[in-house]
Amino acid sequence: MRGGMQMKAKRINYKILVKCSPLLALLLCVGVWQLALKKTWESYQKYLLLQDAVIQSSELTISPGYTADRAQFIGSVYHRFEVDTMLWKNRLWNYCATLSQKNKLLVKAFPSWINVHLGNTGGLNQKIEFTGNFHDLLRMQRELDTISAVGRITGLSYKRASRDTQTTLILILTGIPVKKGHHNE
Repeated sequence: MRGGMQMKAKRINYKILVKCSPLLALLLCVGVWQLALKKTWESYQKYLLLQDAVIQSSELTISPGYTADRAQFIGSVYHRFEVDTMLWKNRLWNYCATLSQKNKLLVKAFPSWINVHLGNTGGLNQKIEFTGNFHDLLRMQRELDTISAVGRITGLSYKRASRDTQTTLILILTGIPVKKGHHNE
């Protein structure tokens, strides 16, 4: 009797499985569509739209709004490098002295600036060396990078001799002299 019940139960399971197979197949198709084919179909539709746009318009144009935004961004980046050569060395020395005292550092070297050529423009490079604790040097570097009208950090290196407990930070700041008539302090 038990053997007959088990056989009957297996047949019922197969019958249920056969009845549910169209639903399972439909669920499988929907899953494959969502996971694999939907993104491909959307990408293909976008490709066709762009292809039609290229055929209709032979030239690619740039939005004036985009151009204005890029020009403003480039101007703001360029402005960060501008320095007044009459005040730059003095202002930079004062900031370095104040920051080094605040962060318990020593200004090791502050030689005169070097003239460099940056494309059609001339620039100024100022090398500064600080000595102290690595974390204090890092904090001072971040603070110096946020100060305006002193140029921007274009090079830096940290050095530490194996026998020395102090770390040396060598910074190179680059400034572009402000043109006459463009000075805005």
